[in-house]
Amino acid sequence: MDYSTLANIVAQECGLVKDAPVLVGVSGGPDSLCLLHILYSLDYQVIAAHINHQLRPEAAAEADFVKGYCESLKIPFVYQQVDVRALAEEKKLSLEESARILRYTFLLQMAAAVSAQALAVAHQADDQVETVLMHLLRGAGSGGLKGMPYRAYLSPFAEDIPVVRPLLGMWRSEILAYCQQQQISPRFDASNTDRTYFRNRIRHELVPSLNTYNDQASQHLWQLAHIVGEEDRYLSVLAQQAMAKVVAQRGPGFVLIERQTFLAMDVVLQRRAARLILAELRNNLRDISYEAVEKLISYMTDHETHGEWQILDEVRLTASEAGQVLIYTDQADLGFLWPLLSALDGKPFYWPGEMQLNPHWKMLAACLPRAEANWTDEDKDQAFFDADLLTEPIHLGWRRVGERFTPFGMSGHSMKLGDYFTNNHFPARARQQWPILRMGEHILWVIGLRRGDFAPVTTNTRRVLSLRLVREA
Repeated sequence: MDYSTLANIVAQECGLVKDAPVLVGVSGGPDSLCLLHILYSLDYQVIAAHINHQLRPEAAAEADFVKGYCESLKIPFVYQQVDVRALAEEKKLSLEESARILRYTFLLQMAAAVSAQALAVAHQADDQVETVLMHLLRGAGSGGLKGMPYRAYLSPFAEDIPVVRPLLGMWRSEILAYCQQQQISPRFDASNTDRTYFRNRIRHELVPSLNTYNDQASQHLWQLAHIVGEEDRYLSVLAQQAMAKVVAQRGPGFVLIERQTFLAMDVVLQRRAARLILAELRNNLRDISYEAVEKLISYMTDHETHGEWQILDEVRLTASEAGQVLIYTDQADLGFLWPLLSALDGKPFYWPGEMQLNPHWKMLAACLPRAEANWTDEDKDQAFFDADLLTEPIHLGWRRVGERFTPFGMSGHSMKLGDYFTNNHFPARARQQWPILRMGEHILWVIGLRRGDFAPVTTNTRRVLSLRLVREA
């Protein structure tokens, strides 16, 4: 690859400018030293960053080598040592994944500390081919077959600093030739030949085997990644536009979906929307399997499904009111969506006045002459009672096991409160914290849903207790 082509890729594909620093991840191998030298030669403000994973005896010597190389070119150098094995044991991760997490955490934190416009890493064309094959073997769709882009944001690590890969169009052979031409003497990591690692087996076994079928196999796989990447970008735009119509409401740890709008989309956009929703809740597209996406779509498609389904670890979904489906995590703040009672059960309720149910909802109570009450039983966020019939203390609490209530308008027929919640498709966590207003054994109001039949407003009513839910932040 010639210099002018490289310069255009750095400026156009990677979006780098020369009046702001670029942090470059440098291991000491040929790829990263080539990247550092190219950006340095193109007059970018480079800062080299090296991380010692402490996995090999020669790691400390490699850090000294990179530092010395940077000093010879008067390139600023930053360094950190991390304990990959400790994190792998603590989080039950592979060494590869543990190293990746610690590497990007350090590099992007350092990029922010030095006000870098981007983090540059040295993935090249052979890496792209290996990545496509890894994703293919793991069952990825087009989002995985596109491989790595020239510029992207790694949302689990940083939302505002891009990771750029200027060498994605250079092959390993070209990089080695560049290092030789520039008299760069890189260090070679012996672990790159260890075939116990998945990527190394693909590099040393699968790719050479494929090239025996077609000596252009690697080139064709790289071209596939490029083409699929362009198509994926276009479909992602369509999926984002579809998402704007599909999402009825979102909050901390949950997304509420309009079922019919979702089903009206082509299945291609359904899959992409499903992945975007799950990625939003998990803050990561990694480990969102084909099975999880298809399970979500199956739930949306089958109107006969009931109850809660688990889609991923700590991610569930359930049918909700008015043709909607709630997808939420175990940590979701469902009090953002509904007036759930966050404090202890059995609060005394004093009226007139107001009571805070949770940080997002409060209930206002007023006692008015009947003529001024403007009462109606059609608004779920309001309830009206004959105040003179409320002769005992009123309490606010959670539902009780086996409790029954008589909904207003059901001609005195009672039902189990648990059945009422089940019929209305509320998740178990919401049912457990749903506020119930009681006087003695009488359920006055399943707040925000249905009032009971006790103390109705009639033509004989003189004073009306008016209760109203108010949504705050």
